[in-house]
Parts: sequence; structure tokens; C-alpha cells
Amino acid sequence: MSMKAIGKKVVRAWPLFLLFSAAVAHAGQAQPAEGFQWGAYQGRGEIEIGYRWVTTAGNRDMYRSMVNLGEGPRLLRSDISLRAGYGAGVLFDRLDFSMYGWGGDPHNTMRLNLGRSDAYELRATYRHLNYFNFIPSYANPLLGAGILLGQHSLDVSYRTTDVELRLFPTGRVRPFVGYSRSSGSGPGFDTIGVTANEFLLRRDWRYSSDEYRGGIELDMPRWNLTLEQGYRRLRNDSGAAAAGPPAGNNPLPFIGQKIVLEALGRSYRERTGAPVSKILALIRPVGGLSVAGRYIYSMADVDSAMTEFSSGNFVSLDERIIYAAAGDAFTGRATKPMHRGNLVAEFSPIRRLTVLNDLDTRRFHVSGDAVLATTFLGVRPLAGPGGTEAQRKVTGTPSGRLDFKQVRNQTEADYDLGSGIVARAGYRYTVTEAEVIDRDDGGTGGRSGRSKKDTALVGMYYRPGHWMYLSFAYERNWSDRPLTRTDLHDYGQTDLDLRLGPWKNLSLQGRVSILSNRNPAPDTLLDSQYRSYALGLDYAWGERLHLSLDYVRTRISSDVGIRIPQTLAPDFSFYRERTDGIGGSFGVDLYRGMRVDFGYRGILSTGLLPLNHHQPYAEILIPARRHFAWKASWQYYGYNEKGAGFQDYRGHLVTVSVLYR
Repeated sequence: MSMKAIGKKVVRAWPLFLLFSAAVAHAGQAQPAEGFQWGAYQGRGEIEIGYRWVTTAGNRDMYRSMVNLGEGPRLLRSDISLRAGYGAGVLFDRLDFSMYGWGGDPHNTMRLNLGRSDAYELRATYRHLNYFNFIPSYANPLLGAGILLGQHSLDVSYRTTDVELRLFPTGRVRPFVGYSRSSGSGPGFDTIGVTANEFLLRRDWRYSSDEYRGGIELDMPRWNLTLEQGYRRLRNDSGAAAAGPPAGNNPLPFIGQKIVLEALGRSYRERTGAPVSKILALIRPVGGLSVAGRYIYSMADVDSAMTEFSSGNFVSLDERIIYAAAGDAFTGRATKPMHRGNLVAEFSPIRRLTVLNDLDTRRFHVSGDAVLATTFLGVRPLAGPGGTEAQRKVTGTPSGRLDFKQVRNQTEADYDLGSGIVARAGYRYTVTEAEVIDRDDGGTGGRSGRSKKDTALVGMYYRPGHWMYLSFAYERNWSDRPLTRTDLHDYGQTDLDLRLGPWKNLSLQGRVSILSNRNPAPDTLLDSQYRSYALGLDYAWGERLHLSLDYVRTRISSDVGIRIPQTLAPDFSFYRERTDGIGGSFGVDLYRGMRVDFGYRGILSTGLLPLNHHQPYAEILIPARRHFAWKASWQYYGYNEKGAGFQDYRGHLVTVSVLYR
């Protein structure tokens, strides 16, 4: 749609906006936020309320997957702060409250910090995120037929709440309690694979987690100690049902049978309990030496159940049957004890030398067992003579265990050479071990792996004054073997960072990052490279004018050996990406507080996924009588995939708001 269409929308909705902006009728010089007095409290506040008009063209699902900003009235932001002198506040002497993005936007937050000196401190946060992900080309086997429904999609709302109360925040002994909750719910699509076919399912996601915690902090002159005990409870009550055509993604017959799914119902019930214990300590026994440690232990216990019933026409190669319906009943239990420890020691034996050692270890194992009972109905033999069985029941009792251990230690030394030059050198080793043991009715099997990585670290930074900072870092890694095919194996990484401030109002930044990785193992043959170059400029002339420019160039290449699934013949998978990012903004005060800001950000990418993404914007702030101001902004989103125009979209967003400060 064009800007003309937006103009028509603005005219239609203008009376609604005037209802809450009538107070801003007479233009004039805006007053700075002077604050207000409320009893014993000195306060400051700011609120911005507006209305957004949106017009889009092209693929609406892609717009929502990447932008998802809608139309209507909005509370764009709101902040209030109250302060009272020591002992003057009755219930509290400081309060900060803020709200952002309310009224229908996909992400909104609310924060509250409340406290009274030497008595308590209360912090509460609420966040809501609507995660919409409907990308037509993602894992969609029917894309060639013109079907744009993404078969692996989500429209889920996440909500998180966190509350923590600390007593005696300035004392040496500080007890605390806390509570956190997160939940998610909403529809989505997924697929289920059966012999020779795949079918679309509609998922109903519904899960939540609750965490209760409490502990104490001890703050002494030479040491600090924190003890915390918590308990987490997770629930999953999701479900699924058949949602696509009975013929599925592959309507071709399989050994003379059409594989169809006429109906399916599936429900989950999962409950997880996990006590979590934490110990954090910091010790400063003598000058120049500090030791910090952390230990976390958790014990997750999972009870899981799933029931499913499906009907249609299916083939089971394992049982060598054709059947018309099946019912599954699954129950399982698993435990996961986990230990994680971290110990960091920093020592300065002489004034110019600092030695740092960081030891990190983690260990866990997952063990469990399950019972899966399957009942087949309307059974016929796959080949040979035989009649129809009313039902056949098959029960499996799989179990298994996963053991994981990892130890990482890094030692480095920094030496001040003088004249603002500091040299750095270090060594890091990482040992990882994993073992998987499977047990089922057919016997016991397992596999294990061990990987050791050695990494050399060198670097330096140069800072002759506040006007310049230059740093260089290089890592060289050697590994005896990777645990997975995409792990970094033998690689070198270089980072160069430069910041200049030759004048008070001007700053320049530059960064180079290069990583080259190689895994010559015959079953992997992985070669990958990553290169990134970035430049930036910032100029400010007081508060009247600001200019910002940045440019980023990224190059990614990856080659890995694969096997063609249909023939198992060896081949290579190639990935190439060449991306340039351009951004800039300019803002200037025109007259008596009137300000104009505009800018542009764009992504230009070539390679296996060539695309352009343009985001220009403009904004004007017009002061009004007393503490009010008008704001109007325009934002454009233009997304274009070369060769996949069905995923392109364009969007114009116009927002008009009233700001009180």
C-alpha cells in the first residue's frame, strides 16, 4: 500500500487521537522536566501516549515473523520516580516504575523498584513476548505446489514474572526471597512422520515453570558469601491433532498401499521438579590476591506421559503389517543430577603483572526408563496368507543413560610495559567426555567420545590516553577430535579493535574479526571461514546536532561432507554468505526545542540467500505548552528475497503521540 492509504487511515482515526491530545492545543517553548512535590517525596515522571497506523503489502506472515508491530492506540512509554530524604518516607523512600510498549505490541514490559534505606529492597519485573514465526519456505515440502503455509510454525505468547525481596540491603547480613514464573501458550503447526509419508499437525502449546528461592548474603571486610536454595517446577500440558489433508505430503502409494491419516489426537502430561542449590564466595586474603568461587547443584526429576490415537491406513515395516488404527500409551521417568563449579583467582605479585586463572567444571548424567505400549487395530499381514486381526499389542521398555563431563582451565597473564601498552598471553585447555548407553528389548548398545582442546592466547592493548584505544587478540586451537561434526576443531581467531576520539565531539570505531576452522576427518571434511569488518563514526555538537554512521561487511563460507539420503553416496554441502550492513542517523534541533531525526538501516546480502532489507525512518518533536510535546514518526520496512518474491513484504508505520515530561 502507498502513503496515500496511510493518509486515509490517519484521517479516519484522527478524532480518536484528539480525545487524549486536546491538552496540547497551544504551541510554545517546552518546559524541562522540573519534577513535582508529593508530600515528603520529590518526583519526576514522563509518559508518551500515541496512535500507530500500519499498512502492509506482500507476505503478511513474513511481516509478522520479523516485525509484528500492529495498529491502534499505544502506551509507548511511562516512567515515574519518587525520592524522599533518609527516614522521611513512611513505607518507602525510593520508587521507580516504568512501562513500555503496552496496547498490543508483541513485546511489553513493566518494572518496579521499591525500597526503604536500611530496611528492604523490592524488585519486580513483568515481560510479555508474542513469538510469531510463520516462514513459508522453512521445511515446507509443498512449497513447489504453491502452498505457503509453514508446516513448522508458532504463534506463542510468553509471559515472565520475577519478584525479589531483600532485607537490610546496606547491612552485612542480607536475607532474600524470590519467585519467578514463566509460561507459554498458543497454536502452532508441526508434522508427524510415518512410514513413507508425513502429515501436518496442529499443536496446542501450553507449558509453565515456577521457581521459589531464598537465601542469605554475608558481606564482610575480606570475604563475601551467598547461600541460596531454590526449587523449580515445570509443567507441560500440550496437545496435537491432525490438521492437513489425509493424503499427507507424499500421496504416492508405498508397496501398493496409500498411506493416509484420517484423524489423530495426542496429549502430553509432563511434570518436572528440580531443587537447585547455589554457593557463591569471594575472598580477599591479602592485597593483590582475590579468589571467587561458585558451585551449583541441581537434581531434575521428570515424569512424562503421552497418549495418542490415530486412524487411517498405515504400514509398519517392523511388525510387517498393514493396519487401520493405532493407540499409543507412553510413560517415562528420567533424572538429571548436575554439578557445576567455577573458581577464579586473580593475583598481582608485582605492580605491573596480573595473573588470572579460571577453572570451570561441569558434570551431569541423565538416566531413565520408559514403557511404550502400542495397540494396532484392523491388522492385516504385509505379505503372505492370513486374515484380519482385531488387534495386536506391542510393548517396549526402552531405557538409557547419558554421561557428560567437561573441565576447562584458562591461565593468562597481563604485563604493563608502560606508555599505555599492556601485553597478554595465556593457555586454555578443555577436556570433554560423553557416553551414551541404550537399552531396549533387543539388548544393550552404547557409544562414547572424548575430546581435548588446547588453545594458545596472545594479545595486547594500547591506550596512550582517553583519545585512543587499540586492542589485538589471537587464539590458536588444536583439538584431537570433535564430539560433533560441526564443532570447532583446528581453528585460528583474530580480533582487532580500534577506537579514536581525536576531538571532543568526534569518535571513530573500527573492528576486524576473522575465524578459520578446519576438520579434516574423513567422515566430516569441514572447512569454514568467518570474516567481519566494521567501521563507525559518531559526531555530536552539544545537544543540538548528532550524526552517526556505521558499516559492517560479513563473509561466511562453509563446506562439509554429507551423504545423499536416498543413495548414501558421498557429496559436499556448500554455504556462502556475503552481507553488507549500512546504517546512519542524523538529528538536529531546529528552533526552540523543535527537533528532527531521520536515518536509514539496510542489509544487502548475496550468496545462497540473497536479500535486501531496507529500514528508513523519520521523526519530529514539536514542543507545546508547559510540559507537553507532539511527536510524529514514520518507519518503513522493505524486505526482498531475490528469487523468492512470495516472501517479500513492505510496511509503512506512522505514529503520532503526545509526550508529557
